[in-house]
Amino acid sequence: MKIESVRIINYHSIVDCEFNFPELLALVGENNAGKSNIIYALNLFFSKEKPRDKYSFNDPTKPIEIIVKFVDLTDNEKDKITDDHRDGGEFTLKKVYIYYSLEDKIERDFTSIKDGKDTNTKPRGFENVLSDTLPGFYLLPAVKHCSEETKLVKTTNFGQFLDLVFQEYNNDFQAWDNIINELKKEAEKTGTNAPLIKIAQEISTAMKEQFSNADIKLKPAITTRADILRNLDVFVDDDCDLPIFNKGQGTQRAFIFAVLRILAKKMNERRPVFGKEKKDIIIAIEEPELYLHPHQQKIIYNLLKNLAEQSSNQIQIIYSTHSSFMVHVEEYQYVGIVKKPTLSTGTKVFQCVEEIFSTESREEFQIMCQFDPERNELFFAKKVVFVEGDTEKFSLPVILDKIGKNSIQNSISIIECGSKGGIKLFLEIVNKFNESTKIIDYLVMHDKDIPWKDQNDPDRAAKEKQAVAENQGLESLCSDNPIYVFDPDFERELELQILEKNKPYRSYKEIKDRDAVRIPSTLKDFLTENL
Repeated sequence: MKIESVRIINYHSIVDCEFNFPELLALVGENNAGKSNIIYALNLFFSKEKPRDKYSFNDPTKPIEIIVKFVDLTDNEKDKITDDHRDGGEFTLKKVYIYYSLEDKIERDFTSIKDGKDTNTKPRGFENVLSDTLPGFYLLPAVKHCSEETKLVKTTNFGQFLDLVFQEYNNDFQAWDNIINELKKEAEKTGTNAPLIKIAQEISTAMKEQFSNADIKLKPAITTRADILRNLDVFVDDDCDLPIFNKGQGTQRAFIFAVLRILAKKMNERRPVFGKEKKDIIIAIEEPELYLHPHQQKIIYNLLKNLAEQSSNQIQIIYSTHSSFMVHVEEYQYVGIVKKPTLSTGTKVFQCVEEIFSTESREEFQIMCQFDPERNELFFAKKVVFVEGDTEKFSLPVILDKIGKNSIQNSISIIECGSKGGIKLFLEIVNKFNESTKIIDYLVMHDKDIPWKDQNDPDRAAKEKQAVAENQGLESLCSDNPIYVFDPDFERELELQILEKNKPYRSYKEIKDRDAVRIPSTLKDFLTENL
């Protein structure tokens, strides 16, 4: 089974938030928008934990509800979850947490949902049968450090990982076990010449001066190979062989992520050995880009994407991010924009999960965006300006500076789309994200291209006719978003004395060196009003 959708109610900043859960989901949004709350709500759902205190409730007088819809159940999963809890191959489970103020305690309950209604019945054997049937959930929080994660305890991914390895390679540790047995024999000697007996007797003699019946015994803690490895040191040799704690945070986090991936894989590989069907795995990561170089971020994104897209892995991945290298605008179905419009509205997720392009248009868009991560910034900007080409992209920040609207300070992203056709493709995406609420605030600036620049062009009439159609198309797509048309084009409206050669640089240089008053008043007024 895999998750199709999630609904979270009354958890921290979340009032009521529902979203689709594709194989890969990147949560993007400003700090304090609620991205981590979504991830930790899922962690709460898949664990046996309860919320920490009443402050986990957006409104303590109301319950927290986490509702997860699962689809693609296998025959084995259908057998374990009886049909009075399912809609065919779909299963919806709701967990509820209630805060009782008088006792200052929190209770948990759960029920299945069928035909859109609570069955008010717990699925059979939740703690044993159902928890073993639901997908495995693995969380990598943003604040994890190797010093915590490499402790050999069941609560860490590394501890679970080593425990599996010990079982998997049990025979390979035979030499270790022989040595441990010899150590145990030495430690268990009772003769008066045994070193631990001698030390204990000496201490006992001193103790009996105060407590006459006190006999001291010394027992070594090392009785199993796990005890020996409890203080295991991890070394990384990258031309400098040092403990991983002496390496950078990027290396440490990469190690933890590698362990998490292998743990999930190994646990699933082991299930058939014990007569259990493989189950889906969900990996949740807070800010996987932390401490990583941009090229490493690209590698991690591709790794996550490949893991999720290979159906044999049975993996779904959700992560929060502030990096434009960890999302791709052409893979918009994997993006969830997280916003908190108001406190009363709470955290919301905005998505576009449907395919909106034809095959040809999608291939064109993928090629156009493949080598320009700056275009991914549209998911992070407070204001987006779509333009046709590099000339406007380079020159507009200078114009904005001159009118007191610094693009960086105001979180304005200028997205070069390559052409009017490119702008159209971008608008089709952002308009889908904006269907219910305007969450990507944008404006469009493009050339009118009438009259055509080359009056001697034999195809001038046809090109002007095409320009009319393209201009009208963009105007209709913009809806109520501002649009500015350079008349007849950027260079002529701004009276730039430049040649076609090196046009972006020459435009930038001339605008940078010119007096601010020579910026057309219509353009200045438009930018001042809308940015």
